[in-house]
Amino acid sequence: DTNVPGHWNSAVPVFSTDGGVTWDNISTTPSNTSTTYTFSHSYTTPAERIAFHFPYTVDRHNAKMTEWTGHPNVAKETLGFSTQGRPIDYLRVTSATGDVSALPSFWVIARQHSAEVTASYSMEGFMDFALSNDPDAVALRQNSVLLGVPMVTPDVLFLWNYRDNA
Repeated sequence: DTNVPGHWNSAVPVFSTDGGVTWDNISTTPSNTSTTYTFSHSYTTPAERIAFHFPYTVDRHNAKMTEWTGHPNVAKETLGFSTQGRPIDYLRVTSATGDVSALPSFWVIARQHSAEVTASYSMEGFMDFALSNDPDAVALRQNSVLLGVPMVTPDVLFLWNYRDNA
């Protein structure tokens, strides 16, 4: 059962044959009843991985945080700590100098719940754009302060619960 009505009617698991680097949808159509969700998959390697959604891994998250914090207009700060003691980091993005308190600022958050993997991909795209050389991104950095929280509940990457945090 899920708190998203009809979720099981459209859910399609994914699989990886290369240790989780790339993923693809299973080729069969899943079925479900009120108590059972069923799908089939033919393995082609001895160590395939199956997941309910395209995963957003700890390694990917850490690599993107390293990439983003290497940008000259980014400062990484910590809001607080998760239930399991992991830092809840945010990225302060601006190229404005001096007192920026009068500039408009806005928060963009992702991954409040573990099942929201698409939010991680959306944040990745947003941050990659915001730090790009696109004229609109440059103007954004010059005229505002972006406060991006890529992982509101960092424990979710380690627990892999569907809808629960620690």
